[in-house]
Amino acid sequence: MKTQIPFIVLLLLGLLPGISCEKEPMPTVVKGCITEYGSGKPLEGAVVYLIGGLSQWGSSTGTPGVDSVLTDSAGFYYLESFEDLDYFIVRATGELYYTSENTSSGVIPGKENTINIVLDPVGWIHYRVFNESGEGVLGWNSICSDMPGLISGGVDLEFVCPIHANRDVLINYAINNGGIDTPYAETRFVPAHDTIYYEIIF
Repeated sequence: MKTQIPFIVLLLLGLLPGISCEKEPMPTVVKGCITEYGSGKPLEGAVVYLIGGLSQWGSSTGTPGVDSVLTDSAGFYYLESFEDLDYFIVRATGELYYTSENTSSGVIPGKENTINIVLDPVGWIHYRVFNESGEGVLGWNSICSDMPGLISGGVDLEFVCPIHANRDVLINYAINNGGIDTPYAETRFVPAHDTIYYEIIF
């Protein structure tokens, strides 16, 4: 019995170096603040998603969202993942805000990352176009699916178009009468979560 004890002890000691040398995976930490474009105010309750994937032969294979979290009253978020992935993408969205673009270039797997995201608020332009004279044709680049590219024939139409707000928006169009185009252009500021009214009568 005495001769077996040293053998067992030596066997266990031989296994310990292999156990102690195993490295625990380093987490990927992503933190930062979500703010509103134009005003810079922090956004409470915005949803921040951490999405990861594997790269295979130069292509990326995405996985479902690794994690998500709501921002606090200061617009701050903190996400952590122990997933062994090749890349991570951070995306944020909020009610009445446009979803942010991917910001994967700033996320380093296995490191602590600070990613601040600015979200564009939604605003609206309420157009009224009235062809009072019954002559001429109004043409413009439609900025929403409800707007026709050409308007004529004594119509009285209204459109409400969502737009990226807290910025100046260029409204430009042309009225063709008798084969001659008369261009018009005006810049209007669209506040966040607000509607401005714009009327065109020709």
